[in-house]
Parts: sequence; structure tokens; C-alpha cells
Amino acid sequence: MLGRRDVLLGTASLAATSIVGGIPLVRAAGINDQDLLKFFDTLALMRTTQSDPGPRPGKVRKWTKPVIVRSRGADAAAYRDTMKDLVEETSDLTGLHFKYASGKRTSDNVITVYFVSEAEMKQIYGPESRSVCFTHTRGRAGELRHGRIRLRKGFEDCLHHEFMHALGFDNHWPGPKSGVNASSSLAHRHSAERTQGYSEWDKLAIRMLYHPRLQPGSPRSRALSDAAEIVSEIAYA
Repeated sequence: MLGRRDVLLGTASLAATSIVGGIPLVRAAGINDQDLLKFFDTLALMRTTQSDPGPRPGKVRKWTKPVIVRSRGADAAAYRDTMKDLVEETSDLTGLHFKYASGKRTSDNVITVYFVSEAEMKQIYGPESRSVCFTHTRGRAGELRHGRIRLRKGFEDCLHHEFMHALGFDNHWPGPKSGVNASSSLAHRHSAERTQGYSEWDKLAIRMLYHPRLQPGSPRSRALSDAAEIVSEIAYA
């Protein structure tokens, strides 16, 4: 029986030379070079933070070693299967080994997802906070080493959105005002462009970010040039 990797290999054009995790990159008809590069640039190479809403030019930030993903909180057990599926899909897309291990104790190369109540969220971020989900990552010279995701009860549909932030995407997708007709889990929650899982555009962006040609710490100017080369090599399915 053919697995997902076999199917992807079988549909790739021989002209495709960009490969991530042993799988040639392919895209659907209608996703052109200019739009895909703009999508990637917006999400991966521009940055916003709470203190600096920007967006401003950033740098390549990504994981480079196998990652342990664990979950915490009263509702964590209810989302164990969802977490396992997300981790498996992310491993396929990045070419890195992401492993779900809820009880694993480690302080490096780990993403921890906390499922918290509204009261816990306000205790962490303040009584006036309206935060319902939040991701914090840290590392060194563009290499991510630690990620923390908090999801408030009732907003678990934000999981893929926050996980993309944890993977190194520091911005949000602005939707129609970008001039690109693309859907994304990083679009705003109530917008028509928002998807609960990774969209096809998201999957391409993840695979591009984790292409070996894009080095952690590369400034936007250099990374954008490398990304343009990768885009030009992505075949149509």
C-alpha cells in the first residue's frame, strides 16, 4: 500500500529539484510564484510582537533538531489524538522529527502546549487581558530551542494557528488586503480566509521555511532571495 510519502513522490514533476525531508515540493495549479513568495515573506520573514506590532523585517527562525511536543492542563488528555496527528503532519512537512510525549521531561528542543481555563489565562496575563491563545518561542541565532503555547478553553481551534507561530512564523495573514487570494490558519480567527488545520498555502510555507537552503538567522534580504529560488523550483502537481 502506498503511503503519503509515496503518493507525494509519485505526483512530483521530474523538473522539481527542491526537496524537504526527501519529498519534492509540489503545488496546486493557480498558486503562482509571485503570490507564494509574498505569502511566505509575510508570514515567515516579517515579524510582529506584543511590544512592537510592526510588522517589521525579521530573520529566519526555525527548529534544527528533533523536537519533543508535550501537553499540559486539565483538558490535555482530551486532545491527545489531535496532538499526535498534528505532530505527525508537522514532521512530514518539516522533515524534522517531532515526537509527541506528554510526560517527557526536558528543557531543550521542546514545545509545550498548555490547555488552560479563562481564570488561569487572566492569572498569567492580567485580569484585563483578553488573550485567548498565545505562543512564545526562544532560541539562539535563529535556531529555536523552546516553545510555549497557551490555549484557553473553548479556543482549541487555534491549535494549528499557534503551532505555526511555534514553528517560526511570527506574523499573521492579512487576507484580501494583501492582494493574494490565499487561506491560512494564520489568518484572523473570524475571517473567511482562516482555516482550522494547515491550508495548502501553509503547508508550502512550512516546507519552504524548513528547506535546507534557508539558514537560521538569515536576514530577510538574503532569505527572500533564497526563497525566490526555492519557489521557482516548486513543480505543479
